[in-house]
Amino acid sequence: MNLSRLRRLLLIAVLLALLTSALSASAQPGFTYVVRRGDTLAGIAARFGTTVQALVAANHLYNPNHIFAGQVLHIPVPPRPVCGSTYVVRRGDTLAMIAAHCNRTVAQLVAANGIVNPNLIYAGQVLVIPAQLPPPTLIVTYTVQRGDYVALIASRFGSTVSAIVTYNQLRNPNVIYPGQVLQIPVYR
Repeated sequence: MNLSRLRRLLLIAVLLALLTSALSASAQPGFTYVVRRGDTLAGIAARFGTTVQALVAANHLYNPNHIFAGQVLHIPVPPRPVCGSTYVVRRGDTLAMIAAHCNRTVAQLVAANGIVNPNLIYAGQVLVIPAQLPPPTLIVTYTVQRGDYVALIASRFGSTVSAIVTYNQLRNPNVIYPGQVLQIPVYR
């Protein structure tokens, strides 16, 4: 086999590998995120309720410490946990994520479970999920600040992600921007 034919075969193999990688990433459930200046993989994972390991695997990253502004990452969506009368905390869960998923507030989960530090839950912990929220007692107008995301705003005001998304007809709860005005349903 001559050298030019070997190079062509190698080029075809590389292109097929890249195409297969791109197709498998697009077939995975989730969405894309464009890395911003100052982002870290750990910060992105925390923001979207996933893990650094899941981001590394979904994006075929060789070095998780090397991402750059403008890079497009695939954010995998973990399987949705079941909310019943109890919920078993999984690795990577936060109280805000659980509250948003179960259409409750962080304050409700804290009160129902006697949690002293809302930032300290652990995998395997069984949480009691209180009864469904009543209608909101108040609607607050809020202007999105830099660094805000819907789950953070919801926990700050005693609301839920789903209530904020519904009231504001947000197509993607992961896309809000500074200066945007939101109506926040408050539950007290």
